[in-house]
Amino acid sequence: MLYHCPRISDKTLNLLCMAGCSSTNRATTPRVEPASEASGSVTGGSDRGQTLDLLGKVCPRFAHHPNGNRRKHLVPLVCFFDGGCGPNNPGGHAGCGAIVTDGQREIFTKSHYVGYGSEMSNNVAEYEGICLVFEYLLKSEATHAIVRGDSQMVIKQLQGRMKARKGLYVPHFKRAMDLYRKLQSNGVEIKLEWITREENFRADYLAGQAIKNAPRGNQRNQELVRLVKAQQADARIDQIAIKGLR
Repeated sequence: MLYHCPRISDKTLNLLCMAGCSSTNRATTPRVEPASEASGSVTGGSDRGQTLDLLGKVCPRFAHHPNGNRRKHLVPLVCFFDGGCGPNNPGGHAGCGAIVTDGQREIFTKSHYVGYGSEMSNNVAEYEGICLVFEYLLKSEATHAIVRGDSQMVIKQLQGRMKARKGLYVPHFKRAMDLYRKLQSNGVEIKLEWITREENFRADYLAGQAIKNAPRGNQRNQELVRLVKAQQADARIDQIAIKGLR
């Protein structure tokens, strides 16, 4: 069953077909002949349905999703993600950024602070970044998307070309893989691509902003707790040493 939209005019269908079948010989491109309003085809007649069927066969991107509840975008959504941890890696502030575009404009952007401490790292932040993209795609009507990032490890592990053995990132890898598989089970076609950091500058900027705007008070509190514990440990050592001298 193909997606049928009675509000699309005959002229618009012709334009969509010409644009969507640029790689196809235009001589074979299906054309909609204007129909009279009296025939009812202007508001969804058989001519339009046949044209949509033919359009779906020539240009599969226009075909309706088999689930019946998602519409294909005319072009794939192009998504970017990035993550970082600083000033120390691991053990610093972690932040990530995500961007989703429809090929012409950004339709979703997010700068997210992941956290601070010994459980944070660059790889943790990278996986949190791609999770932001996957979560957006699950909520959207997208049926195919290109997801790009500058972390070869993230791309290769999700593609199954590299194993996730051990590290701080492993729980985040598992969460990303669960989201990835859920998208695939929903029929969403996803292509993962590695790009250079220069090409990923917008997502990199958002990740940097998340780290820059991190709640520094939390860091000070944790440092204070660490210093107090260290002082208490030193005091216990001193007491043991004094008792030994007696």
